[in-house]
Amino acid sequence: MKSRMQLPVVAALLTVAASAVHAQQSYSEAGEKPYIDRKDWRGLLAYTQAWTRAEPKDPVAWYGMGMTYIVGFNEPRDAAEAFRRAVELRPEWPQAWAHLATAYSNLPGRHDDVLRTLREERQHMSHASSDDWFFLGLNFDNNGSIMDHEPYREAISAYTESLKMNPNGAETWNNRGTAEGSLGNYTAALSDFQRASQLGLALGTKNYNGLKQALAAQANAAPSPPRPGFFPGIKTCNVLVGDGHGNWHPETRSGSSCP
Repeated sequence: MKSRMQLPVVAALLTVAASAVHAQQSYSEAGEKPYIDRKDWRGLLAYTQAWTRAEPKDPVAWYGMGMTYIVGFNEPRDAAEAFRRAVELRPEWPQAWAHLATAYSNLPGRHDDVLRTLREERQHMSHASSDDWFFLGLNFDNNGSIMDHEPYREAISAYTESLKMNPNGAETWNNRGTAEGSLGNYTAALSDFQRASQLGLALGTKNYNGLKQALAAQANAAPSPPRPGFFPGIKTCNVLVGDGHGNWHPETRSGSSCP
């Protein structure tokens, strides 16, 4: 009698277990799509949260949650936590690293985390595509500054890797030229702009002509007198700065802001 009473209980437990397995298996990127199509961000968040609870070691689940926080709620802090889990579970995932860096870039005071993330990504690019290298270069490029030139060098390195895979990437040639120009390597920049122009990129042509004209004007200009605020013994330099639209103008800098 006792054993017969246990049978329904065991059957019920098996049914619950089977339902749980079925529920876990039902989560997928395809399952996210109806929420995305409807722009039902709260529903999508609930879906991805349930997914990460059911399958906490699935990097795609965490990536989906990160994208939900970014696109649906503009919550970079929560997005960064989700993307960090995704890359911990799948280190060879350039897109997830890029989104993690973007999330950090939208948080105040996290510039160092952006660069640290990009440098971590650089260590996990063994299966990366030409586009992956291009976007890594672009992210480094966007995080360089007159006080920190190293990201420009890292951008050039990433663009070069992209060009090894796709030597016809006109935008990559142009962007590498811009990074070279940011370091004062104008001969290299002109060469890259010329190649972008030959591949049909109008911006490459504008950059080539604009930089060439700016260099000629700089060579013909009379030496400028010391500017107020610049002190004797402090290194000064005259650089050419591009605006991203093919226009270049001279600028005087000092100290560590010189390339």
